[in-house]
Amino acid sequence: MFEKQEITFPFYPRGYMGNDKMGRPIYIEKSGHINPTEIWKVCEEDELWRAFYHSYELLNKLHYMALSHKYQKQI
Repeated sequence: MFEKQEITFPFYPRGYMGNDKMGRPIYIEKSGHINPTEIWKVCEEDELWRAFYHSYELLNKLHYMALSHKYQKQI
């Protein structure tokens, strides 16, 4: 799963960068740098969806838990 995220990153740059004042993670997507033709050359649609789902599950399991621990409240 991580392989597809690493392969598609040059064509679809995105990720979490820091957090806001309330402790929520900030998601940044550089939409002007997306190259859809190259993305479809390296992966299928269902693989891309699975990569999105996997990153969202990591957000829920790891990032929110770590930020909740850091700010001593549920995020």
